[in-house]
Amino acid sequence: MLLESEIDQNLRARTWGRAEFVSEDHGDYIVVWEPDAADGDPPVFSIARFKRTGTYAAVKSACVLATAPTVEDVIRALPTPVFQR
Repeated sequence: MLLESEIDQNLRARTWGRAEFVSEDHGDYIVVWEPDAADGDPPVFSIARFKRTGTYAAVKSACVLATAPTVEDVIRALPTPVFQR
């Protein structure tokens, strides 16, 4: 619920551009682009859940912001706002 709320809040406030869920063999991710990102631009933010360990990580532009055993703990550890202009 907290992750869905965070996604919804940031998309509505336009602090995030488009977001996608990705599922692979080793993890599940939500990846997010800047609001003004062009097609082909890499995502700038992601939250990953690694299937082998169950650990969550938040990454912004290749920098790990937080890791935790739950998505709630990762979100609480994020700086607010994640995207600063």
